[in-house]
Amino acid sequence: MSSLIVKLILNQEIITINGIPQKADFISVVILVAIYHIFLLLHFVIGKRMVKTEMNYKTIRVYYEKEWKEYSWEDVERLSLSRLIFPPFYTIKFKEEERAFYFISSKFGFGLVPIFVWDWSDMGAFIKDQKKLYDI
Repeated sequence: MSSLIVKLILNQEIITINGIPQKADFISVVILVAIYHIFLLLHFVIGKRMVKTEMNYKTIRVYYEKEWKEYSWEDVERLSLSRLIFPPFYTIKFKEEERAFYFISSKFGFGLVPIFVWDWSDMGAFIKDQKKLYDI
């Protein structure tokens, strides 16, 4: 991808955007490269903390660093839903852990959406009930 970007910047080759041939201008290419690098950085920062979770009424199991760790609901310091990422994207912080972990409540990929996202899944309802019960 980098060689294509350099080629576009140096040669001002014609590119096609929405079926219309156009010349690649320097500003457009720089903006696209910046957006690419921001998302790449987010992938490395967030990707390391993405975990698999299993929850029941007493415990939360988290698969992190190739092992399952078990926590009680009383150990949860913070559990929040990000409103701009679909599918529902949660942040969970345990009292005994230094860092927060991230998980989603479905098997689908990610997407940023310009509207608020609610979690109407069974897991979302379960998390909402547990947050009320344990005052999280």
